[in-house]
Amino acid sequence: MMIFKPLVLFVSVMFVSTQLWAQNPFSNTNLDVDKYRSRISEYFYSPTGIEILQPVKILGSVAKPGLYHLPNKTSITTLLSITGGTIKNANTKKIYITSLNGEKKELSLHDLMTTQNDVILKTGDIIYIPEKEHYFDQSTVNATTTITGIISLVLTAILVNEQLKN
Repeated sequence: MMIFKPLVLFVSVMFVSTQLWAQNPFSNTNLDVDKYRSRISEYFYSPTGIEILQPVKILGSVAKPGLYHLPNKTSITTLLSITGGTIKNANTKKIYITSLNGEKKELSLHDLMTTQNDVILKTGDIIYIPEKEHYFDQSTVNATTTITGIISLVLTAILVNEQLKN
């Protein structure tokens, strides 16, 4: 019985310390904006090489965000295929298009694909595809994981202690 308490304490400390290390308290989550800025580039797309190109920006949750120079009458679905598509956490139910004249549109990729009414992009359009909203942030998930781990460890120690008494 003398060995049991130090063993439980040692295992508890080891478990908690590994959970705290996994949380990485030194990470800075405010750098999400910089993550997108570092990925923004400029691309030129001309199938024949003789078209007059118009600049269009696509930002947010796409594989290759940036400034694209595209032929006139390029559709948004064509632009999405050129950019490599959306990334896994993209909110494809809300695609925002802002034109130079201030006109704003909200689209759904599902609606674009099912209705066959593709939107033709104009010079200077800015397309933004946001991320899906998260119900829990990473620190909440980490804290919940740590707490449930500690609770399960304590309950296991109590059960083992009860078994040793019997």
